[in-house]
Amino acid sequence: MTELVIEDVEACELAAELVELTGDSLRTAVVTALREERDRALARRRRHDRIMAITRDIARGSSIAA
Repeated sequence: MTELVIEDVEACELAAELVELTGDSLRTAVVTALREERDRALARRRRHDRIMAITRDIARGSSIAA
């Protein structure tokens, strides 16, 4: 099993605040926050890829861009 050590004061303070707000364990709070950020990053990537595909279609003169 891989261990995650966080030695950044701000990160530890934010994690402690999240634990206090949610009532979750530190592990659950961190995993949930990381999962949610990963999901947002994937959504941004998919949106970017779709925009680039539409842009390529427009550049090629395609009438079906959307």
